[in-house]
Amino acid sequence: MRTGEVIAGRFELTGVAGQGGVGTVYRARDREREGAPIALKVLRTGGQAGSERFLREMRVLAELQHPGIVQYLAHGRTPDGALYLAMEWIEGVNLRARLAGTRWTVDESLRLARQAASALGAAHRRGIVHRDIKPSNLMLVGGDVDALKIIDFGLVLMGQGERLTEEGTVLGTPGYMAPEQARGSGAIGPPADVYALGCVLFECLAGRTPFAADRFDQLLREEASRLEVLRPEVPAALAALVASMLAKNPGHRPADGMAVAEELTALEERPGDHVAVQGAQRPALTRLEQRYVSVIAMRREPSRTLEPGALATAASALLSRAGDLQETWSESQGPGARPADGDEDTPAEQGASRGLALERELQSIVTPFGARVESLGEGIFVALMLGQGVATDQVARAAHCALALRGAFSEAQLALATGRCVLGSRLPLGEVLDRAMELLGLPAASDRIRLDAITAGLLGAVFEVEEDPEGPRLHGARKRDGTRTLLGKRTTCVGRERELAMLAGLYEECVSEPVARAVLVTAPAGIGKSRLRYEFLQQIEHHREPPFVWMARGDPMQSGSPLVLLRQILREAAGLGEVVREERHGRLRAWLGRRLDGAELEQVGEFLGELAGAPPPVPGPLLMAARRDPTLMGEELRRALSGWLRAECAARPVVLVLEDLQWGDLPSLKLVDGALGALCDHRLLVMGFGRPEVHELFPGLWAERTLQELRLGPLTRKASESLVRQVLGEVVEQATVEAVVERAAGHAFYLEELIRAVAEGRDGALPETVLALAQARLDALGGEDRRLLRAASIFGEHFTGQCLIALLGPGAQGAEIET
Repeated sequence: MRTGEVIAGRFELTGVAGQGGVGTVYRARDREREGAPIALKVLRTGGQAGSERFLREMRVLAELQHPGIVQYLAHGRTPDGALYLAMEWIEGVNLRARLAGTRWTVDESLRLARQAASALGAAHRRGIVHRDIKPSNLMLVGGDVDALKIIDFGLVLMGQGERLTEEGTVLGTPGYMAPEQARGSGAIGPPADVYALGCVLFECLAGRTPFAADRFDQLLREEASRLEVLRPEVPAALAALVASMLAKNPGHRPADGMAVAEELTALEERPGDHVAVQGAQRPALTRLEQRYVSVIAMRREPSRTLEPGALATAASALLSRAGDLQETWSESQGPGARPADGDEDTPAEQGASRGLALERELQSIVTPFGARVESLGEGIFVALMLGQGVATDQVARAAHCALALRGAFSEAQLALATGRCVLGSRLPLGEVLDRAMELLGLPAASDRIRLDAITAGLLGAVFEVEEDPEGPRLHGARKRDGTRTLLGKRTTCVGRERELAMLAGLYEECVSEPVARAVLVTAPAGIGKSRLRYEFLQQIEHHREPPFVWMARGDPMQSGSPLVLLRQILREAAGLGEVVREERHGRLRAWLGRRLDGAELEQVGEFLGELAGAPPPVPGPLLMAARRDPTLMGEELRRALSGWLRAECAARPVVLVLEDLQWGDLPSLKLVDGALGALCDHRLLVMGFGRPEVHELFPGLWAERTLQELRLGPLTRKASESLVRQVLGEVVEQATVEAVVERAAGHAFYLEELIRAVAEGRDGALPETVLALAQARLDALGGEDRRLLRAASIFGEHFTGQCLIALLGPGAQGAEIET
């Protein structure tokens, strides 16, 4: 490949950054990110094992989004068929170059290890084990100790407790691998990464690794030297933590990266504290936790009659293989030996080959959604998605994944179920898989996807869910909100009168002045942002000057991808959704011609076409120049967007609605900011809706545009009671109303689900949908706090601090224990 060559119409090569035995890393410019520098890793040789490792790295980086992990951009094949992986360009040095036999200060070592542990914790929460943590895989951006990124995820394992390719295989780097790795053990989990990070931290403080790279006998039999002996100024608490990270027994180490990060943070806050860190001596308590997982079941040939009990048999077979299925997909499903030249495959081998090809095709579809495919035989496959983050996000990803499978296999029968499983050393299966298989056994639902009640309850208003006598079915993604109902009854928006009045006043100001305004509505998941937006848009439809309303929604699968939000708005406004690519520019130009003409139409049409994925067949000189100059492209896109919106605002007020901003993209938000400035005296209202982390992701968002912010809090008790009465009627007992309101604590989603439970006679226990949404709050807790909760769960709702101390020991840390 040569300098100037463009890969995938996006990455323009600018030079070779490095070369190894099996591939080359190129420096390139990303045309979709205003020419930002990126690293393009191209695999040239390495055989089957090298290709599998490379593919594994692609899949893992596509799943991970963390500031301490190198950012994935894209992957694919070059024109000559070589695999490539595009990542952010890291300008800096690796830790190996910075260490070079020196000893770091305690403060520097703590800061670096905490960042690495936090990034590993994010991977471990997704069931990903790096397996090759070492100084050369820890990059310091700009040489800054406080800007660390983990690279090289080529040796990862997907899922805890997985086996290597075969017993006795050793993968990793001597000097940093855990004893279980050195032995080729079958149980490699997050504690192996904890051990490797312990080696790195030990080296930062002592100037050498705990064991020489060639002394496996020491690694397996001897304890590492004590840090406080090698370097007396190291605090005893830090030395104890490192010793626990280097414990021979994986069960005696901190559970995962997040647990290490919590303890390192505590040490940074109390640098002089010599209290021993809880490690190998902590009393035993299970680390197993229940989490919500989603299972998509697919039957390839629903027309074929299965033998009675075939579905149950297939599910049982998968359960019996659960330990074996812990291998990464590429390792467990890689191609076997091919027959020698001249030999013919037997019918059985041909069938196996076709099944393998189908399974690979399915895996390529579900990988971007963070799922993994397993075959159950009889033409049945399941895609497994581990619980991660907010349950509604996980279920939405699973729904999008199921819809993608339906698009690729229109004749297949599909079912989607969600439920709790214990995540430990085995694959998370059981009751939720049984439920998915039961749904798959129901009569086919045309082009719909069967859902269980938990999944249907968590999908919300973003998807079209229909009911039939057999239960809920997923039809597709909803483009616009439908009528809001609860148990079939239309409900009024309660408890948001003040917020609605403020939004109405803001719109009135935009129309009557005229003036451009921006408003940001923030709240955690389930509090009621979407309902507030729905009610407000319903109101202004009946205003004396109703607006054009164009909407876009952030997508976790495209989080950070440039200009996604504005591309959605343009495609919706111009009606480009179902138009084939070759006809898009003509449709866009005709639509813009309603308001624009002459030279302005030419220029705005060209650059909005570029933005909307509808470029002109023959680009003009200015567009050609802008494609080579990111600064010029940015300026022209701002000018085109402002020109279009100016013309629309002259005809009617314009409201731009940007939902789920936590998954939005900065280039779109910057262009919107520019439009707000350029159209300050036009009838333009920009509304952003997102979770509180929007402020961290986009600091200073629209701050120079007289931004109004609404932070939605819980519903009041009176508003909650009003909703209960609306749905359940006045005959419901006051004690029941009070119990529901008390339990919901003002959380809108919890309240609605508790009302459903009462109506269905299930008011004794918390609905599964409520428990699923609470998962994110548990995820936000540190490892020690979750350990305390696991201990508390043994006693039930009521217990004393003395009970926990008796179970955990007097040194229990985390949330304060009151006696």
